[in-house]
This record gives sequence, C-alpha cells and structure tokens, in this order.
Amino acid sequence: MTKFEALCETYKNARSEFKNYRDDCHHFAYDLWKGVIEYFQIPFSQLSYFKLNEEGEYESIPAPLFNTMFLRPDSYWECAFGINVYEGKDVFPQETIILGMLFKKNKDNKFLVKLIEYEEEFEIVEGNQADYQKFYDYLFNQMSKSYTSGLQTFLDQDVTQRNIGFRLGQNK
Repeated sequence: MTKFEALCETYKNARSEFKNYRDDCHHFAYDLWKGVIEYFQIPFSQLSYFKLNEEGEYESIPAPLFNTMFLRPDSYWECAFGINVYEGKDVFPQETIILGMLFKKNKDNKFLVKLIEYEEEFEIVEGNQADYQKFYDYLFNQMSKSYTSGLQTFLDQDVTQRNIGFRLGQNK
C-alpha cells in the first residue's frame, strides 16, 4: 500500500466514524423528541420542526427530524421543536413554544443536553429513562415558570419595546 493509499484509507475511516457518530446523534434526537411528545402527551397536530435561517431566526421546516439538526462549531448538534399551546382548540391566539436544544455525545458515550442560552446541562445515558425524566421535568418546569411569571416579567421590563411570547432556548 502506498502512502497515498494509506492516507485515503485513513480518510475513509474518519468519514465512516463521523457518519456513525452523526447517526447515533440523529437516533438520540429522535428518542429525545419522542419522549417529549409522550411525556407531555402532545397531539401530533400541535407539533412542528424548526431550523435557524440565515438571519438567525427560527423558521418552520418540514419533517423529518434530521432536517432540523446541524453541527455547530462548538461540536454541539442544534435542533428545534415546536409545541403549539392554546387556551382551547378553537380559541385564538395560540402560541408556538420553540424548544431550541443543544446536545453532543461525549467520549463516555453519554449525551450532554441543554437548552440554548441556558446553563443547566443534563447528562443522559441513552435508554436510561431516569435521565430522560429529569430533563423532561426540567422542560416542564421552565415552560410553566415562564407562563406563571410572564406578566410580571413583562411589566418589569425597562425597555421601550416589549416582547410578548415565549421562545424557550431560542438562539438570539
């Protein structure tokens, strides 16, 4: 084998290793999102997928889930899911909660997961339901807290333009 052939073989192996890593991360993201759906018992009609556009704003995109994912320079995968909430099915306005999430698989084969712009990071062993449960409980508490303290936070803002709405983990 020539040095060039050895180099090509090394490249091939590196590409294969990355593809396996990417596939593992896609599978994890699917399991995580499926778990969110089951935990909250969200009707499929109230779900959506999002991805950052060139302006850094989330835009709705079609399924499948892996369309939402991209690898950031800091080695975290980013993806975003939408949950439409309402007072009643036929009552407007309705609001889309966008969950911007970051995750990566570490050398111990555990996934580190956090919401964008939130410091708290969760270590999840794939398949360990207790790890997933801690993260789902955290999501529920953060979303609930946002709505229960939302009016006061809005009134306390010392700015000319106030934003109403909820974007948990939005990258801005």
